[in-house]
Order: sequence, then structure tokens, then C-alpha cells
Amino acid sequence: MAVLAFAAMIAAASSGSRLEGLVVIGPTCAGPQLRDSACVAPLVGVTVRLLDASGRVAAEAVTDATGAFVVAAPDGRYQLKVMVPKITRCEAFEVSLPRPNAAPLRITCDNGMR
Repeated sequence: MAVLAFAAMIAAASSGSRLEGLVVIGPTCAGPQLRDSACVAPLVGVTVRLLDASGRVAAEAVTDATGAFVVAAPDGRYQLKVMVPKITRCEAFEVSLPRPNAAPLRITCDNGMR
């Protein structure tokens, strides 16, 4: 079943501009954090949405076991949202498609742990 879901994700990504990314949550280490520490973990099974100018869902994907996602949508400007109600902060931001030669996005959500 996972193979079919992955195949569907790849097929969807080939039908428009492709946006790849990784969603992580942090901090995941106890105690004070050093600046630029790697105290993050993948955010698994959350929905990532691209919203058009009218606020409608243009595309969405669910993160895999590594926190990775791939979505496809027509060229344009979108708001990217990670749908995670239990997290203190996972800010939405603007993305433009296509993103030629761009590295995958890295989205770090804040779990509020200090």
C-alpha cells in the first residue's frame, strides 16, 4: 500500500511544478539549547497544503517517515501551511512555483519546549 501511495505522489508531482520539502519539529533535546543545535525530529504524517490567493487548497501532501513531502501545483504564488493543531507554532509562508534549481524547503515547527 505504501508503494502505491508513493507512486501516486510521484504521478501527482509530474503533473505540474514540483515542490519538495522536509518538515521537522524542535527542540527535542531537554535543557538549554545551543544556537544552531540539531535538536529536531521529523514531523511524520502531517498534511502540508498549498493555498491559492482565494484560500482554496491547490495541492496537499502528507509527510512520510522522514518528514519529507512532495506536492505539485500550477505555476503561481501560494501560501504553504503545515496542518498541525497541537504544535505551538508552525508558521505559514509564501512560495512561488516554479522554483528552478531550488533546494527542498526545510520547515521547522516550534513545539514550545524550552
